[in-house]
Order: sequence, then C-alpha cells, then structure tokens
Amino acid sequence: MTEKEIEKIVDGLIVRLPIGKDFPLAYELSVYFVTIASKIDLNKDKTHIIEDVSDFMVENEYIKYRPTEVNDILEQKGIDAKNAGGHFKYLESLKPKKEYWLNKYQMIYLPLFIIFGSFGVYKYFAEKELKSDYKTLKSDFEILTRKYDSVIKQRKELPKQNLNDSSQPKNIFE
Repeated sequence: MTEKEIEKIVDGLIVRLPIGKDFPLAYELSVYFVTIASKIDLNKDKTHIIEDVSDFMVENEYIKYRPTEVNDILEQKGIDAKNAGGHFKYLESLKPKKEYWLNKYQMIYLPLFIIFGSFGVYKYFAEKELKSDYKTLKSDFEILTRKYDSVIKQRKELPKQNLNDSSQPKNIFE
C-alpha cells in the first residue's frame, strides 16, 4: 500500500481507538475495515497492512513500539490526534495559525475612524471656505445696501412738480 492510503486508514482508525486502555491493533483494524465495508481480509493479507499501519503509527508516535506485547496503547500524540478528529486534522492543528495584525474590534473601528475622520477634515476646510464666502457676501450686501440707500435718498431729494405748472412740458398722452 502507498503512504497516502496508510495515512487515510490511520486517519479513520485513530478516532476509534480507546484512550487509556490496551487494544489489539489487528482487531481494531479489522473492525475498522468491516465498518467501512472494505473488501480487505486481514487473515489473507499479502500486503502487510497491519505492519504498515503499525509502523506508521509508531513513526508518528501515536502508539509505542512494544514487540513483546500483543496489545498497544495510545501515546500522548495519539490521544491528541484522536481528540483533534483524526490524523489529518491533528497535522492541521500543528501548523501555526495565521495571526492578523488587527483583531476583530480594531477591524470594525478602523473604517469608522477613517470615515468620520475624513468627514471632520472636510468639515474643517469647508468651514473656512464657507466663512470666506460669507465675508464676500456680507461685503457685497453692504455695498448694495449703500447703493440702495443712495438711490432712495436721491429720489426723495427730487423736486416736487406742480401739476399746473406751465413751465413744464405737458405729456399729451396723459
């Protein structure tokens, strides 16, 4: 069998093994093959699956090598692999986790800070522009008010005309 096939077998088998109790690996392996409906018969095994699985588990320190005893027992790494959910999940848990330079709350706060900060900067500079616009409008208003007042004053100063005054030309259309 190939190394990948053995890894798949160990991945499914290690979850079934008891913690803290001795177990015969050959028996547990045969029960595993029955539950997955495999056609492999360990009594007529010519590929030495039991030895390959046993060697793989000893190499990965899931079980201890005990040549004089029939039963095996899970070591600490085997218990960790069982608790992780199998060989592949255990290997995945050993990889360093990717750490982000910002945590969840900082990721929420950062866009809000940028949005409201930019709004504050805009408001600061827009306020200066609005003040300058206000000053020009105020000066324009004062100029127009003075012109209006002067026009009103000139209108009041015009002499009143007599309607019966003969020195004035008459409007024939009236």
